[in-house]
Amino acid sequence: MRNIKALSVFAVIISVVMIFGLVGCKKETGTVELRFMGYNAESSRVTFLKYLDEELPDINITFEFVSLDEYYDVLTSQLEAGKGPDIIEVGGDTKLLANSGYLLDLTDQSFVKSYAHSGLSAYITNGKIYATPLQSWYEGIFYNKKIFSDNGISVPKSLDQFIAVHKDLAAKGIKPQTMGAGSWEPMMKQSIGIVNNEFYSDPANRNFDVDFNEGKAFLADAWLDAVTAWSKVIDQGCLTPDMLDMSYDDALYEFASGGAAMWESGPGL
Repeated sequence: MRNIKALSVFAVIISVVMIFGLVGCKKETGTVELRFMGYNAESSRVTFLKYLDEELPDINITFEFVSLDEYYDVLTSQLEAGKGPDIIEVGGDTKLLANSGYLLDLTDQSFVKSYAHSGLSAYITNGKIYATPLQSWYEGIFYNKKIFSDNGISVPKSLDQFIAVHKDLAAKGIKPQTMGAGSWEPMMKQSIGIVNNEFYSDPANRNFDVDFNEGKAFLADAWLDAVTAWSKVIDQGCLTPDMLDMSYDDALYEFASGGAAMWESGPGL
Protein backbone atom coordinates (compact mmCIF):
# COMPACT_ATOMS: atom_id res chain seq x y z
CA MET A 1 0.00 0.00 0.00
CA ARG A 2 1.30 3.45 -0.90
CA ASN A 3 -1.83 5.47 -0.23
CA ILE A 4 -0.31 7.49 2.58
CA LYS A 5 0.53 11.13 1.95
CA ALA A 6 4.18 12.07 1.95
CA LEU A 7 5.61 11.94 5.43
CA SER A 8 7.69 14.82 6.72
CA VAL A 9 10.39 13.41 8.93
CA PHE A 10 13.65 15.25 8.62
CA ALA A 11 13.85 12.72 11.42
CA VAL A 12 15.79 10.38 13.63
CA ILE A 13 15.43 6.62 13.47
CA ILE A 14 12.62 6.40 16.02
CA SER A 15 10.54 8.72 13.89
CA VAL A 16 11.04 6.46 10.93
CA VAL A 17 10.09 3.40 12.92
CA MET A 18 6.89 4.98 14.18
CA ILE A 19 5.99 6.18 10.74
CA PHE A 20 6.46 2.72 9.31
CA GLY A 21 3.99 1.50 11.89
CA LEU A 22 1.55 4.18 10.86
CA VAL A 23 1.89 3.38 7.20
CA GLY A 24 0.50 -0.06 7.80
CA CYS A 25 1.85 -1.36 4.50
CA LYS A 26 3.61 -4.53 5.57
CA LYS A 27 2.66 -7.46 3.38
CA GLU A 28 1.75 -10.96 4.54
CA THR A 29 5.20 -12.01 3.35
CA GLY A 30 8.14 -10.00 2.16
CA THR A 31 9.19 -6.50 3.13
CA VAL A 32 7.77 -3.03 3.33
CA GLU A 33 8.91 -0.88 0.42
CA LEU A 34 9.38 2.83 1.18
CA ARG A 35 10.97 5.67 -0.74
CA PHE A 36 13.00 8.35 1.05
CA MET A 37 13.77 11.57 -0.87
CA GLY A 38 16.47 13.89 0.43
CA TYR A 39 18.62 16.81 -0.66
CA ASN A 40 21.64 15.61 1.32
CA ALA A 41 23.73 13.29 -0.84
CA GLU A 42 23.61 9.56 -0.12
CA SER A 43 27.32 9.68 0.74
CA SER A 44 26.38 11.77 3.80
CA ARG A 45 23.68 9.27 4.77
CA VAL A 46 25.75 6.07 4.58
CA THR A 47 25.87 5.40 8.33
CA PHE A 48 22.22 6.38 8.79
CA LEU A 49 20.97 4.15 5.96
CA LYS A 50 23.15 1.25 7.12
CA TYR A 51 21.69 1.60 10.59
CA LEU A 52 18.17 1.45 9.16
CA ASP A 53 19.01 -1.72 7.24
CA GLU A 54 20.37 -3.37 10.35
CA GLU A 55 17.62 -2.28 12.73
CA LEU A 56 14.70 -2.71 10.32
CA PRO A 57 15.38 -5.84 8.28
CA ASP A 58 11.76 -6.14 7.11
CA ILE A 59 11.72 -2.62 5.68
CA ASN A 60 13.41 -1.78 2.41
CA ILE A 61 14.17 1.93 2.04
CA THR A 62 15.10 3.28 -1.36
CA PHE A 63 16.98 6.54 -0.95
CA GLU A 64 16.51 9.07 -3.72
CA PHE A 65 18.90 12.03 -3.80
CA VAL A 66 17.79 15.24 -5.51
CA SER A 67 20.12 18.25 -5.45
CA LEU A 68 18.87 21.17 -3.40
CA ASP A 69 18.51 23.50 -6.38
CA GLU A 70 16.03 21.06 -7.92
CA TYR A 71 14.62 19.41 -4.81
CA TYR A 72 11.45 21.41 -4.25
CA ASP A 73 10.47 21.47 -7.92
CA VAL A 74 10.87 17.70 -8.16
CA LEU A 75 9.14 17.09 -4.83
CA THR A 76 6.13 19.31 -5.46
CA SER A 77 5.69 17.92 -8.98
CA GLN A 78 5.58 14.38 -7.60
CA LEU A 79 3.28 15.31 -4.74
CA GLU A 80 0.85 17.08 -7.06
CA ALA A 81 0.84 14.01 -9.29
CA GLY A 82 0.08 11.77 -6.32
CA LYS A 83 3.40 9.95 -6.71
CA GLY A 84 5.44 11.56 -3.96
CA PRO A 85 7.91 9.74 -1.71
CA ASP A 86 6.93 8.28 1.64
CA ILE A 87 9.59 10.12 3.62
CA ILE A 88 11.09 13.51 2.84
CA GLU A 89 13.58 15.99 4.22
CA VAL A 90 12.04 19.36 4.95
CA GLY A 91 13.07 22.69 6.36
CA GLY A 92 11.46 26.09 6.05
CA ASP A 93 8.86 24.66 3.68
CA THR A 94 7.19 22.64 6.45
CA LYS A 95 4.31 25.07 6.91
CA LEU A 96 3.54 25.27 3.20
CA LEU A 97 3.60 21.50 2.74
CA ALA A 98 1.55 20.91 5.88
CA ASN A 99 -1.08 23.46 4.91
CA SER A 100 -1.27 21.84 1.48
CA GLY A 101 -2.20 18.57 3.14
CA TYR A 102 0.91 16.62 2.20
CA LEU A 103 2.36 15.96 5.65
CA LEU A 104 1.33 13.57 8.36
CA ASP A 105 0.42 15.03 11.76
CA LEU A 106 2.97 13.63 14.23
CA THR A 107 1.78 15.54 17.27
CA ASP A 108 0.44 12.55 19.22
CA GLN A 109 3.33 10.20 18.46
CA SER A 110 5.28 9.25 21.58
CA PHE A 111 8.72 9.85 20.04
CA VAL A 112 7.95 13.55 19.74
CA LYS A 113 8.38 13.84 23.51
CA SER A 114 12.08 13.06 23.09
CA TYR A 115 12.71 16.52 21.63
CA ALA A 116 12.98 19.88 23.31
CA HIS A 117 10.26 22.27 22.22
CA SER A 118 12.85 24.63 20.77
CA GLY A 119 13.97 21.86 18.42
CA LEU A 120 10.45 21.24 17.21
CA SER A 121 9.25 24.83 16.91
CA ALA A 122 10.30 25.16 13.27
CA TYR A 123 8.05 22.23 12.40
CA ILE A 124 4.91 23.34 14.24
CA THR A 125 2.01 24.68 12.23
CA ASN A 126 -1.40 25.56 13.68
CA GLY A 127 -0.34 23.93 16.93
CA LYS A 128 0.53 20.60 15.30
CA ILE A 129 3.94 18.98 14.75
CA TYR A 130 4.75 17.76 11.23
CA ALA A 131 8.45 16.89 11.43
CA THR A 132 11.28 16.19 13.84
CA PRO A 133 14.98 17.14 13.62
CA LEU A 134 17.56 14.81 12.13
CA GLN A 135 20.72 16.85 12.09
CA SER A 136 22.11 20.22 13.01
CA TRP A 137 25.33 22.15 12.67
CA TYR A 138 27.18 24.34 15.08
CA GLU A 139 29.50 27.23 14.43
CA GLY A 140 32.34 28.06 16.75
CA ILE A 141 35.27 30.45 16.94
CA PHE A 142 38.53 28.62 17.55
CA TYR A 143 41.39 30.59 19.03
CA ASN A 144 45.12 30.06 19.38
CA LYS A 145 45.73 29.75 23.12
CA LYS A 146 49.40 30.66 22.86
CA ILE A 147 48.79 33.83 20.86
CA PHE A 148 46.07 34.92 23.28
CA SER A 149 48.15 34.09 26.35
CA ASP A 150 51.35 35.70 25.05
CA ASN A 151 49.50 38.92 24.33
CA GLY A 152 47.42 39.04 27.50
CA ILE A 153 44.13 38.72 25.62
CA SER A 154 41.03 37.10 27.11
CA VAL A 155 38.60 35.05 25.06
CA PRO A 156 35.76 37.40 24.00
CA LYS A 157 32.29 36.73 25.39
CA SER A 158 30.29 39.20 23.34
CA LEU A 159 30.24 40.56 19.81
CA ASP A 160 31.67 43.89 20.94
CA GLN A 161 34.51 42.11 22.76
CA PHE A 162 35.11 39.99 19.65
CA ILE A 163 35.56 43.15 17.58
CA ALA A 164 37.81 44.70 20.25
CA VAL A 165 40.07 41.62 20.22
CA HIS A 166 40.43 41.96 16.45
CA LYS A 167 41.60 45.55 16.84
CA ASP A 168 43.98 44.71 19.68
CA LEU A 169 45.62 41.88 17.75
CA ALA A 170 45.88 43.91 14.55
CA ALA A 171 47.53 46.77 16.46
CA LYS A 172 50.19 44.29 17.63
CA GLY A 173 50.87 43.13 14.08
CA ILE A 174 49.07 39.82 14.50
CA LYS A 175 46.46 38.62 12.00
CA PRO A 176 43.29 38.39 14.09
CA GLN A 177 41.26 35.96 12.03
CA THR A 178 41.41 33.79 8.94
CA MET A 179 38.38 32.68 6.96
CA GLY A 180 38.07 30.62 3.79
CA ALA A 181 35.18 32.67 2.46
CA GLY A 182 36.00 31.52 -1.07
CA SER A 183 33.62 28.75 -0.03
CA TRP A 184 30.06 29.95 0.57
CA GLU A 185 29.70 27.81 3.68
CA PRO A 186 32.01 29.62 6.14
CA MET A 187 30.54 33.01 5.26
CA MET A 188 26.97 31.78 5.48
CA LYS A 189 27.45 29.91 8.73
CA GLN A 190 29.58 32.65 10.26
CA SER A 191 26.82 35.17 9.77
CA ILE A 192 24.00 32.84 10.76
CA GLY A 193 25.88 31.62 13.83
CA ILE A 194 26.49 35.10 15.19
CA VAL A 195 23.06 36.44 14.23
CA ASN A 196 21.35 33.46 15.89
CA ASN A 197 23.29 34.03 19.09
CA GLU A 198 22.54 37.74 19.11
CA PHE A 199 18.87 37.15 18.47
CA TYR A 200 18.04 34.17 20.69
CA SER A 201 20.14 35.38 23.63
CA ASP A 202 17.43 37.99 24.15
CA PRO A 203 14.65 36.39 26.26
CA ALA A 204 12.11 38.51 24.39
CA ASN A 205 12.78 36.45 21.27
CA ARG A 206 12.41 32.97 22.74
CA ASN A 207 8.95 32.44 21.21
CA PHE A 208 9.80 33.90 17.82
CA ASP A 209 9.83 30.56 15.96
CA VAL A 210 6.31 29.68 17.06
CA ASP A 211 5.02 33.16 16.30
CA PHE A 212 6.74 33.10 12.90
CA ASN A 213 5.23 29.74 11.97
CA GLU A 214 1.80 31.06 12.94
CA GLY A 215 2.24 34.21 10.86
CA LYS A 216 2.38 36.49 13.90
CA ALA A 217 6.01 37.61 13.45
CA PHE A 218 8.17 38.52 10.48
CA LEU A 219 11.90 38.26 9.82
CA ALA A 220 12.27 41.79 8.47
CA ASP A 221 10.79 43.24 11.64
CA ALA A 222 12.32 40.99 14.28
CA TRP A 223 15.79 40.21 12.94
CA LEU A 224 16.91 43.63 11.73
CA ASP A 225 18.69 44.56 14.97
CA ALA A 226 20.59 41.24 15.14
CA VAL A 227 21.66 41.44 11.49
CA THR A 228 22.69 45.06 11.94
CA ALA A 229 24.77 44.07 14.97
CA TRP A 230 26.49 41.33 12.93
CA SER A 231 27.28 43.77 10.12
CA LYS A 232 29.68 45.52 12.50
CA VAL A 233 32.21 42.73 11.92
CA ILE A 234 32.39 44.00 8.33
CA ASP A 235 32.16 47.70 9.13
CA GLN A 236 34.95 47.35 11.74
CA GLY A 237 37.20 45.39 9.40
CA CYS A 238 37.05 41.99 11.10
CA LEU A 239 35.98 40.39 7.83
CA THR A 240 38.00 41.61 4.89
CA PRO A 241 37.68 41.34 1.09
CA ASP A 242 40.80 39.16 0.79
CA MET A 243 38.98 36.41 2.68
CA LEU A 244 36.76 35.93 -0.38
CA ASP A 245 39.80 34.63 -2.28
CA MET A 246 40.83 32.11 0.36
CA SER A 247 39.74 28.47 0.32
CA TYR A 248 38.47 26.64 3.39
CA ASP A 249 41.56 24.41 3.50
CA ASP A 250 43.97 27.33 3.14
CA ALA A 251 42.30 29.13 6.04
CA LEU A 252 42.47 25.99 8.18
CA TYR A 253 46.18 25.61 7.41
CA GLU A 254 46.88 29.24 8.18
CA PHE A 255 45.23 28.95 11.57
CA ALA A 256 46.79 25.57 12.39
CA SER A 257 50.25 26.91 11.55
CA GLY A 258 49.86 29.94 13.81
CA GLY A 259 49.33 32.46 11.02
CA ALA A 260 46.12 33.81 12.55
CA ALA A 261 44.79 34.01 16.09
CA MET A 262 41.22 32.91 15.33
CA TRP A 263 39.35 30.74 12.87
CA GLU A 264 35.65 30.02 12.55
CA SER A 265 34.25 26.66 11.60
CA GLY A 266 31.77 23.96 12.50
CA PRO A 267 31.36 20.18 12.13
CA GLY A 268 33.53 20.17 8.99
CA LEU A 269 36.62 20.54 11.16
